[in-house]
Amino acid sequence: MTVFASRIFDSYIALWHGAPRWMSFLPLALCASLLLLGVFRLTSRPARIRRARQRLLAHLLEMRLFGDEPLLVLKAQGRFLRDNFIYLGWVAVPVVCSGLLLLPLFAQMERFYASAPLVPGRPAIFSIQIPGPIDFSQPPPVLLAPPGLRVETPAVRIAAENRFVWRIAADSEVSGVLRAVFPWGIVEKSVEAGWAPRPVTPLRPSTLTGLLVHPGEPRLNERLAVSAEIEYPSASLSFAGFQFHWAVLLLLVSLPVALLLKRRFGVEF
Repeated sequence: MTVFASRIFDSYIALWHGAPRWMSFLPLALCASLLLLGVFRLTSRPARIRRARQRLLAHLLEMRLFGDEPLLVLKAQGRFLRDNFIYLGWVAVPVVCSGLLLLPLFAQMERFYASAPLVPGRPAIFSIQIPGPIDFSQPPPVLLAPPGLRVETPAVRIAAENRFVWRIAADSEVSGVLRAVFPWGIVEKSVEAGWAPRPVTPLRPSTLTGLLVHPGEPRLNERLAVSAEIEYPSASLSFAGFQFHWAVLLLLVSLPVALLLKRRFGVEF
């Protein structure tokens, strides 16, 4: 399912080929806002959230008006804390539901807006963590690279982490698969290199929960490896002359939209 979702996301990104990243980002941020509002409308209690928020404001005014009466201020602070927990309780359900719904979208966005393909000429680290301790009596695995990619070092064993590490480098545009040949099987990991931005998958996990956070490839056979990871360069979004991490820009774009449309959706925050 996650692989199918990744293909849909990759197809969406391909539609914006050659355009600045922020142009493909803005529709996704708008979709996130609309999904957030839709979930709040279905799972929240607007009237009770509004009343709880009004009580909090009343307690703040009470503390300001009776600032020279310590006992009254102390009682108002206690009521403020009580009603704050009540407010958080009413908001918690829609927040959790919207987070669960938006997690797959955010995981896909991380693949494109937080990471970039390997830069030709610059080395990178590829590592595989195995499920058990390293057996030094066995020969080290052999890493087979696709055309355009060089394996610059033999496998380095890190016994404390049950991990094998290689240094790789691209010579040109690459879109292929790395294959690590172990005595017990072959572990594969997709690799992307070049100057054109496109979605990448830094980590290929072996667990279902890991696949929710790191989609893009089918999960590994847990008997072969725990994870396979490439240290891709980090990426940022250029917007209005500034550089943003995509999550920061998402908040700056989607929250104002949600605030502007919340009355139309009949929701309260």
